[in-house]
Amino acid sequence: MSRRKNPLGTISLPLLEEPLGVKTESIQADASIRRAALRQASDIAAPLYRAWGRELKIAHISWQSFQTEASKNYLAWERWVSGQLDWPASLKALVDLLNTGIDAVGTTLILDG
Repeated sequence: MSRRKNPLGTISLPLLEEPLGVKTESIQADASIRRAALRQASDIAAPLYRAWGRELKIAHISWQSFQTEASKNYLAWERWVSGQLDWPASLKALVDLLNTGIDAVGTTLILDG
């Protein structure tokens, strides 16, 4: 991910409501379809980006970069759907991936809540 330096330090992302509809649909889907959907992560990533877009743009994280990191988070999404991980922890895993990809010196995303 290529981004410019962001001297803002910490950027807070609000904890969002758990998308129970996405979770229910995933549970009900055939295992291969569920895995593919969670790897793609669009149903999860799109609402998150809409809610966090302003903050992510400040950190110079584009939709494409965000989608890539959300896709890499598929193991956390799978654990969330299976009940092994709660929603806040799955979001924290995504934020950790985003922080790993941020090359902006001194910028850290944190999840509020």
